Amino acid sequence: MSLTVKSGTNQFHASAYDYLRNRALDANSWKNNTAGQPKSVNTQNDFGATAGGPVYIPHLYQGKDKTFFFFAYEGFRFRTGGTNILSLPDEAFRKGDFSALCQTGFTGGVCNDKDPTSGQTTHQLYDPTTHNAIPGDVLTNDPTFTASNVMTNVFALLPPTNQSLTSNVVDRSLSRTTANLYDVKIDHVISDKHRISGGFDYDNTKTGGVSSLSPIFGSSTPQNTRYVRFSDNYILSPTLVNQFLVGFSRRFRGEVSNSLGQGYPAKIGLTGVNNTTFPCIKFFGGSYREVLNNCGDSEFADNVYQANDSVSWIRGKHNSKFGGGLRFLQFNVRRLTQGSGEFDFDPAQTSNGGTGNGDAVASSLFGLVNQTTLNYGAFSGVRYKDFYFYAQDSYKLRPRLTLNYGLRYDLDVPATEAFDRFSMVDPTLQNPGAGNILGAYTYFGSGNGRNGRKRPQDVYTKAFGPRVGFAYSINDKTVLRGGYGIFYEPLREGSFADQDGLGFFNKETLGPGVQIDTGVPHILPATGPFTPEGQNNNGGVIYVPRNTGRPADIQTWNLDVQRQLTSSLALSVAYVGSKGTHLPAYNILPNQTNPSQLPFFATFASDLTKQAICLTPAGASLPPAQQCPAAIAAGVKLPYANFPLNAQIDQIFRPFPQYGDFNQEDNSFSPDRTGNSTYHAMQMQLNKRFAQGLSFLVSYTVSKNITDADSAGPGVSGFIGTNSFIGQNSYNRNAEKAVSQLDTPQALVASFFYELPVGHGKRYLNEDGAVDRVVGGWYVSGIASYKSGIPTTVYGSCGGTAGDVLFAGCHLTGIA
Repeated sequence: MSLTVKSGTNQFHASAYDYLRNRALDANSWKNNTAGQPKSVNTQNDFGATAGGPVYIPHLYQGKDKTFFFFAYEGFRFRTGGTNILSLPDEAFRKGDFSALCQTGFTGGVCNDKDPTSGQTTHQLYDPTTHNAIPGDVLTNDPTFTASNVMTNVFALLPPTNQSLTSNVVDRSLSRTTANLYDVKIDHVISDKHRISGGFDYDNTKTGGVSSLSPIFGSSTPQNTRYVRFSDNYILSPTLVNQFLVGFSRRFRGEVSNSLGQGYPAKIGLTGVNNTTFPCIKFFGGSYREVLNNCGDSEFADNVYQANDSVSWIRGKHNSKFGGGLRFLQFNVRRLTQGSGEFDFDPAQTSNGGTGNGDAVASSLFGLVNQTTLNYGAFSGVRYKDFYFYAQDSYKLRPRLTLNYGLRYDLDVPATEAFDRFSMVDPTLQNPGAGNILGAYTYFGSGNGRNGRKRPQDVYTKAFGPRVGFAYSINDKTVLRGGYGIFYEPLREGSFADQDGLGFFNKETLGPGVQIDTGVPHILPATGPFTPEGQNNNGGVIYVPRNTGRPADIQTWNLDVQRQLTSSLALSVAYVGSKGTHLPAYNILPNQTNPSQLPFFATFASDLTKQAICLTPAGASLPPAQQCPAAIAAGVKLPYANFPLNAQIDQIFRPFPQYGDFNQEDNSFSPDRTGNSTYHAMQMQLNKRFAQGLSFLVSYTVSKNITDADSAGPGVSGFIGTNSFIGQNSYNRNAEKAVSQLDTPQALVASFFYELPVGHGKRYLNEDGAVDRVVGGWYVSGIASYKSGIPTTVYGSCGGTAGDVLFAGCHLTGIA
């Protein structure tokens, strides 16, 4: 992307503007009218000013003809409000009185509600230790009950309800965007041949919502950008010019809850977690799940350093240009998600095991967590370096023939981490924790247990991109043009870079048994240990082949004929094509089972989803429905001695049975470089230059875009719940080949500009003065666009299908 900022002149110029919108003339929404609520806030104000001229410092410096400045400011204010109905635990629940759960009353302290199918008692709470029924579903009636101090403090932060069990709180939110943008540019003329320029841009934007409920609700997205640049233009001779540019940009962005930095864990008495934000609390099996959820907190700081130099040289029939540049990219992520812990409460802790018994909120008041997740906290700093050099020449070989040719060389240095903290599966390394089968975790960097390498990918050193073209005038009215070139796409960051440091940035998940009042026990060290089997039995592991440091290459070619039909009308017809190879894709799933084994699996298909314990001698004592005689008869055995016996049998046949689904999205790499694409198009254009007050442009394109790399589209498709951009079958790439999601078979665009023949010098009302000021200078313009529709993506749930059980091809491979 190229940006151009105005320069000042010898004359001082300034401007100012303001655009204001408020809710005075807005209608109220149907939702607000129904709820009897007033209009929501909807105010927008966009304003700014510019100023430019010579730099002048009284009594010190007069910059006329030498030094100029240009300054611009833009402010943006946007406020909008909304109303939402939430369900929070009511005041009785917060005090331990859950009697409202029971619909038909109590007999002897036990709820009379029955499940209509099984006839079992429902809506009854039980003591987690004695498993006795809690009389009247009131926790204080239980002699062993002691209210959790942490959860009591949590509930004290919640707003009052209308006493209903659900839909009992009105959340009136106010979303506010405040932005301030500043630009300043200084130009200085050293001589007629030498000019330098410098500039600074600053953008500070904060978007966030404030909830009427309490400070623990709501989130914000602060963002600021700084950009510094310097250029030096030097005319060495009338035919030789040098241009040097250097710049630095920094972008900070946060996705944070309003509780960040408020010390809420300490305030509510929660220990063993980072004291950064309000903990993530979820209630399962009821109406309140995720109402206290503040799990998605991260901060990003991206730096870009770049410099380039180019020389333009005109010599006889040659117009040459050559130069080079560099770009250093830094992607820094501070992951706060679950840094203050996630606590999932479930009815199980206050249930006797019967369906419909227990309550998640009641379990939380006992302080008993069903599942605890703690992210120890992580900073990841991914680093890329790009270098390029080029030389090109335009040679007027004949009066009617001009040749263009050149060569560009790109050197993209693949990602490293600021402290060499990458880790991933090495498919050539023996795994001592899995019977020494291949596929063990390797840890980059220097030190005990680390492999001494800085990066997973090798540097590709053959990115030479030749370009050639020509322009030939067949006659005075007809021109033939053509060209061919190879272009390389820079390596890119994969996604949020969360999983490529497993072992360095530990995260633990604990099952039932954690008492929230005693804090979260740390079963893992802050980092490490760096053992080859350290990620066995886990999903979310990643694998990055060494040869994937090769950037994608795009070959493009075109042939165009242009004919002048009249003095102001020209027609051109062109063929345009391109071919992409080594494109980023998400088609190769490293741990996908080979479908060539399907005939073998058919002999024990009903056993594929049974637990592997049935293959051991202990399986003989299992209920018949859990035994797997067909699999045993087929010779299926455990892949290694300590293979998890609760894993499904189909796990045995994965290439790496010691791991679950690999992560293809949430890392710093695009590990699959096997994508391909082709594009062919016929482009026609009819162009009428401005004459007699009229100009128009009509273009028509017929094209076809085919690819097998659409899987690399939105890399976070799993986050939005579709999982529709992940390959289906790693062993059959043809299954992915189809028209691209961007394919537009036909496109017609027409635009025109017509200056009305009215006013001074025109056909009608050719007069000066007031008449010309009123009726002169009017014009009509328009744009019409007609395009074929793009393909519709069709997808559906694959749970329980062959893709789910066998191929693992429809799972979300990233971890949200």
